[in-house]
Amino acid sequence: MKQLNQLILCSESEGRSFLRELAVFDQFAIVTHIEAMPFRYHETLKKLKKAKEEIVPLTVPVQRTHRHTGCPFCGRAGTFQCNGCGYVSCRNGAKPDHICPGCKKTFKTAPVDVTYASGSGFVNDGLRPDKTGNPQSATFETDLWKRANGKLIKLINHRNAFPS
Repeated sequence: MKQLNQLILCSESEGRSFLRELAVFDQFAIVTHIEAMPFRYHETLKKLKKAKEEIVPLTVPVQRTHRHTGCPFCGRAGTFQCNGCGYVSCRNGAKPDHICPGCKKTFKTAPVDVTYASGSGFVNDGLRPDKTGNPQSATFETDLWKRANGKLIKLINHRNAFPS
């Protein structure tokens, strides 16, 4: 078993995101915890993603439990991986179109064979240093990333130490 995370944007409440923790097994993955993140938390961290963090493709079905049914902000249980910006967001499974909260573009929805997860939950190119490779005021942002990442990891570890 491997513990991974996904940072998911709420499609209904702008600036809101949540961390979805997954226990990944050979035949399936199960949602073990959902944690609402502070307002615009993903925007604070989006330029500070570690470039070498492993992003794991998940080709197994993701199962939810009765305690972890969907987005803590709007209740939507479905997810959408944007082909444009790479963000994962919650979505209404009944609608054929989805507006990505990351890039604001409209896409047709379709089932996918793969989704992505990582240790920190960040899986899209938009959460990495800019395309030129410039870390943008590297000392400040690197320090900010280390502090923010450390706090997020402490939160995940603390939560895992006291299972519900």
